[in-house]
Amino acid sequence: MWISPTSADPVCEVGGTSNPGGAARVNLAYPNHLVQSYKAAFEYPGPALLFCYVPCMTAHKFPASGVFDQARRATTSRYWPLWSHDPRTGWSIDGNPESKRLVARREGDFIDDFCRHEGRFRSQFDADGQPSRLLLAQRDDNLRIWELLQQNAAVSPKSGV
Repeated sequence: MWISPTSADPVCEVGGTSNPGGAARVNLAYPNHLVQSYKAAFEYPGPALLFCYVPCMTAHKFPASGVFDQARRATTSRYWPLWSHDPRTGWSIDGNPESKRLVARREGDFIDDFCRHEGRFRSQFDADGQPSRLLLAQRDDNLRIWELLQQNAAVSPKSGV
């Protein structure tokens, strides 16, 4: 049985058992998963949705040269985990780097490796560079959703990571 990761993240609820369509969360920094998900959506016999993360350097306030790196960080930090759901076959998180880990070892911290690179989060750090309670709560929520996605995909996480 599929468990909704959170009502605050409607994208994760799309693949519920009551939904007759397929869905995937993709990222331009992971082209193999993107193409595989696109093909699966195209071939699916009913409705299918793709949710793609493409960072906007203007709105998110970082240099254009950083688009690909920031997109990668969104997935390694589990801010934008990759997943696919096909009602016929179930959940998959195979496109994620190190899918058995809580976060990827390289660039895996939501606050230090993702938020500090985007100007939209500047107001969430104090003068000493400490993150706000809101950012800490968001990190915890991201990781809780990731753990539920691991459960949905029947991926056994590595202990202690």
